Amino acid sequence: MRFGVSGRRVHRRRSAADDGQQIGLRHLVPIALQYLHDDPLAEGDYYPGDLLATVLRVNSDFWQQRPDLNHELGNIVDALTHRRTAEIEPAVAELIDQFTRREHLA
Repeated sequence: MRFGVSGRRVHRRRSAADDGQQIGLRHLVPIALQYLHDDPLAEGDYYPGDLLATVLRVNSDFWQQRPDLNHELGNIVDALTHRRTAEIEPAVAELIDQFTRREHLA
């Protein structure tokens, strides 16, 4: 997964790393979380919330290795779900539900 930044817009492009090898997450996830902190429904190239959806799809092994970032993502999700000032795409809402259930099981 590659993120290109132009102004305040985050562009998400598929790369060979998307094919199961989630390479570079230790560098990309903190950057993505900075954008999500400012705007949880930041839009990349596809739809509002696609950056959040991408981060929520990161393998659970990464989050186990980086509980600090997992906690930060949890704070972003909590703020978004409690604020609910914008409509959330159904696919993003489902990923949020999965994340929330995973967090309660941990």
